[in-house]
Amino acid sequence: MLNFNPENNILKLIVLLLISFIFLLSLSTILLASTGCFLNLESDDYCQEITLQQVEDECDVLGGCELDSDFFFGVGCDNFEQCNAIYCQSNCDIEFYGQCPYGEIPEEDTYNWCGSGCCRLNSNEGNVCQYLETKFECMLLAESYETSMLNWDLGFSESACSSSCADSFDTEIFTLGREDFDLEKSNVENIYDNLDISSGAEKTNELNISNNNSSTFLTNFLSPENKKLLFRFGLLIVLLAFLMVCLFMLLLKNHWKHYSKHIFNREYTPEIPLSKDNFNSKSLTKLYLPNTLKYAHPKHLFKKIKNVHAKHSIRKKEAFLEENFPGNKILIKNNYLDKLKHLVTKHHRKSKKQHLKHKQSKHSHLNNVLDKELKDKSKLKKEKSYLEKLKNMVEK
Repeated sequence: MLNFNPENNILKLIVLLLISFIFLLSLSTILLASTGCFLNLESDDYCQEITLQQVEDECDVLGGCELDSDFFFGVGCDNFEQCNAIYCQSNCDIEFYGQCPYGEIPEEDTYNWCGSGCCRLNSNEGNVCQYLETKFECMLLAESYETSMLNWDLGFSESACSSSCADSFDTEIFTLGREDFDLEKSNVENIYDNLDISSGAEKTNELNISNNNSSTFLTNFLSPENKKLLFRFGLLIVLLAFLMVCLFMLLLKNHWKHYSKHIFNREYTPEIPLSKDNFNSKSLTKLYLPNTLKYAHPKHLFKKIKNVHAKHSIRKKEAFLEENFPGNKILIKNNYLDKLKHLVTKHHRKSKKQHLKHKQSKHSHLNNVLDKELKDKSKLKKEKSYLEKLKNMVEK
């Protein structure tokens, strides 16, 4: 239970609001720490789901990033084609698809690509034969000789490979690089179609990277996952605000409950001792105002507090006057008699007014009745005169 101490209660309320604010801040930090997919090829965190703060730190290390195209807030990396793990042609290791500029090795063809073999080329300078570690190295060698015809065979030893150049061999056409994927662009349009971020074909077309990704980051932020997150966050804020208001109202109610009890049960004493020298009716009223009235209080308590305080101040005035001005004892009583007389005369005036109104209403009623009778009489007279006229006419 709260003690009657307004300053203490206000301090408790401030502490309570501060705790609520800290709780809300920590909650917002947790909610806003949601991750997104980072697609900067120069970073070690490529195709990793990290927070926005981590992205900013990484971009500072790299010397700048384009958030619109490098970071997709609230979107998992499994939604991006370039984050699929594949066997990479260039090194025969498992890498992300985006880090393999020359494409992937089919699983059934891994041994052929990653085993050591004999690379034989038909070039302008004649046949070239070299024993190499991987088929990709053979393709690089062919490119250096400006030819697209090569023969890759794992059945040769190093010595047999060099001696086989004199023999004829079949070649195949190869292409170094790939046309189905562009490292400069991420297939954002298809990704957002799968995530149902775009509401229609028009909105989907607006997500084209060729428009410098002007609104991509905002669209990422408003993805379905983030909308749910933001909705939950907003709901928690509303609930917390409602609880804070309820708690504040309970605190205020409890505070004024004790406050009113204290006001109604206390005996007020003047802060400055009264004497004949400093006696003044106006200053006396001010002296008897309680210190606690300097704090705000609800409207429904004000009238009650005022009345109780008025009674206490009257008692104090009487005690003071009886002690210091004994002759004024009769005046006080006379004042009460005057008040009583005033009330009685007020009552008499009221009753007289009501009586007069009643009389007037009676008179008006009688007047109305008499008017009706007179009208009836005049009608009868007219009817008699008409009858007499008719009689006279009939006699004639």
